[in-house]
Formats: sequence, structure tokens, C-alpha cells
Amino acid sequence: MSYKEKYLKYKTKYLQLKGGSSSAGGGGASSSGGGGSSSAGPREIIIKKFDETPTQYTISECIQELIVNSFEIYNNLLKKAKDTNKPITIVCGGQSPSYYCLAMMNFSIFDDKLVNIIVLPHSKNGKKSSNQYQENVNYCERLKEKNIILNDNVVIIDGVHSGVGILSLESALKHCYPNINVTKIAINANYGINEIYVNQVYALPCEPLFSDTFPRLVQSFYPIEFNNKDIPFITEFINIHNNPIAEMIIDIAKNFHLVK
Repeated sequence: MSYKEKYLKYKTKYLQLKGGSSSAGGGGASSSGGGGSSSAGPREIIIKKFDETPTQYTISECIQELIVNSFEIYNNLLKKAKDTNKPITIVCGGQSPSYYCLAMMNFSIFDDKLVNIIVLPHSKNGKKSSNQYQENVNYCERLKEKNIILNDNVVIIDGVHSGVGILSLESALKHCYPNINVTKIAINANYGINEIYVNQVYALPCEPLFSDTFPRLVQSFYPIEFNNKDIPFITEFINIHNNPIAEMIIDIAKNFHLVK
């Protein structure tokens, strides 16, 4: 079944979720964005590119963009791990890259012995820390609490604008695991958005949908919460089974080797 066929299969269910249907169920609806029409044919979504030119994409086109590029990212890292005989850990840095990481984990080529994926909620909202060291200490305690183990080669994938979030996460990881080597990959709506140096940029116009519009897959987790043990540190995806976009991505990813 192709990604377009999968899109048609889940379209009605997704639009019910957007419209607040009681059959849609589950959490995350408040972050799923505006309503949509249930008329025949793909629903169009207005996305602002970096130059603020309105461009229309269907959900099907956005899912295709996500699947194809997620496969490329993971496949390239898998080849690197095989060629160097050095396993890699992908750190999924919060909500922004979550749908891309979800796809990677469901490809037939996924091999967690060579390239594993760890979901680490880490929310900054572009605000620099007043005490990065203490923030690192608190976050490290939560990592140890979860028995998080990283390979020496770490790739952080995130949406990168000011760079505050990814640099803060990198700082915390290096504090807790001083022997790691970190590579940074940005998934942004366009080139030129990242204000800091990263090792690689993927310019994907649909990225804001997965970061800001569709239901959350990763729980937010802010520095003020790091040392509050009453607030859970959730290092796995949430609400997947109440989220038809996530279900569609999983189904397509599992069969992508047949679709290509």
C-alpha cells in the first residue's frame, strides 16, 4: 500500500480528531491545530516558508516528505556505523523531530545495535539558562534515574533556530557523558533559519506541522521541572494510538521498503 493509499485510509479519522469528534479519543488534541473539511480529496494546508510566501501542501505530501527524508537520515547514519564499526545513538531532542524519529524506528532497516534512538524531552523555548551548570546537573540526575545509556557517537536531531535548545541539550549530555562525540542535525522549514553552526541541515517545508501543529508525541519538560521528582521524565512517545497521523507514519514506514 502506497503512502497515498495510507493517507486516504486515515484521512477521515484524522479530520474527526481535528474536529473534536468523540470517536477520535485521547490526549494531545489541544496541540493538533485547527479544524478541517471532510470533503472528498486531500485537505490543503497553508504553510509559511522562510520567505513568508504561502505555499500549499497536502497532508499526503507532508507525510511523503517526512518518510523519504527520515529514511535518508537513518540510512546514512546506519552506513556510517557499519563502515566505522562504531555504533551511534540518535537523540530525538523533544517534540520538533519526534515524528521523524518515529518513522526511523519503524523502518525495516532499523537496527538498534548499530543506530539506536532515544527520546529525550528537553524544552527551552529559546530562553538561555541563567545557570547552565546547575541545569546540567539536574538533567543528568534524571538521565541516571532512567538508566539512559548513550553510545560514544551521538547525533542530536532537532529543529534549530536560535540554537539555545540544542546547545543546552548538548551541554547537559556532555556533562553527564563526558566521553561522547556530538553531531548536530537540524530539520528546519528552510535553509538559513539556524543561527548557530550545525553539521547538517535538512530543509523540509512541512517541518512546522510536525513540530507545532500535529498532536505532541513528546512530553514537554522545562528546566524548572528537572529537579522536581513529582514531574515525570517521560522518555518515550505519548498518545501514539490516539493519533492517526502517527499511525499512518508507522504503517508507511514499516512498508516503505516495498513502496520505494
